[in-house]
Amino acid sequence: MNGWRGGSVFGAFLLGGLGGAVLGVLFAPRSGVKTREMLNGRAGDYLGQAGQMYATGVDRVSDAVETVKVTAGEKAEQLHSKVEDVRERLQEHVVESAEVAKSGVDTAAAKANEGLDRGSAATKSAIDDVAEKAKSVINPKK
Repeated sequence: MNGWRGGSVFGAFLLGGLGGAVLGVLFAPRSGVKTREMLNGRAGDYLGQAGQMYATGVDRVSDAVETVKVTAGEKAEQLHSKVEDVRERLQEHVVESAEVAKSGVDTAAAKANEGLDRGSAATKSAIDDVAEKAKSVINPKK
């Protein structure tokens, strides 16, 4: 079996069997007309079987394609649904984040206004004190 593989041996076996069958039919002790009729009959049978096998194969492939289409459609719908869920959750998070940011800005603005008011009051008080001292220097009390 030098260089022969299992598939090649099997193929050679089938080819030998087919060749033997053809030779057996051709050399059978029948007349040529009967042999041709028998061969034509068997060829018709084999052709019919091949047609049936082809039709069955076409049906199976059509069924498989339809199954794949349905499955792909279902998966696409599931994916679309998941994408919509994620989009909605993301939108909710954006709204929540915006509200938190607005609240932080409002708090900071309120604190800044308080600081400005205190600074303004302190500045006014300091200016009033300076004005009083300036008046006392300009018009000292006797």
